[in-house]
Amino acid sequence: MVQFLTEASTKSTTIGNIIFVTVSFLLLLVCVKKFAWGNITKIFKERESRIANDLDSAQEARIQAQELKHQREDELSHARQDSVKIINEAKETANKSSQQIIEDAKEDATRIKQEAHRDIQAEQKQAYETVKGDVADLSIQIASQILGKELNQDTHKALIDSCIEGLGHKDEAK
Repeated sequence: MVQFLTEASTKSTTIGNIIFVTVSFLLLLVCVKKFAWGNITKIFKERESRIANDLDSAQEARIQAQELKHQREDELSHARQDSVKIINEAKETANKSSQQIIEDAKEDATRIKQEAHRDIQAEQKQAYETVKGDVADLSIQIASQILGKELNQDTHKALIDSCIEGLGHKDEAK
């Protein structure tokens, strides 16, 4: 009988425990639902919203980064084109400047040659006039020694001029 009582008390205790645990669990569920479930769902919804916002922000940031990347590539391309254009313009300007410098140098050389030629002609004229005067003085001295008399200056000059012109015609005829 002891055995029956132990078995019966064990069966009733097990069923009682199951009922007690089930009632406690249901009571716990009701308390959790009433006091904590709203806060828990609120926290999860906030977290879900924050994650969604972070994902949206990340997507927008990625799109902006792509746009900035394309913009920078376009600007870099334009900068390269501008630099090539500037270099070409600088080369062209340098070529024009060098040609202008060469032309100016040629003009200066031509001008200097012309001035030198004029100076030479003036020096030749002056030398011719000096020689003409020296020849005239020498001729007067020779003539006065030969003739033994002094010629007046005008007569003497006319005589020398005619001699010199005669010499010039003889040189041209040769």
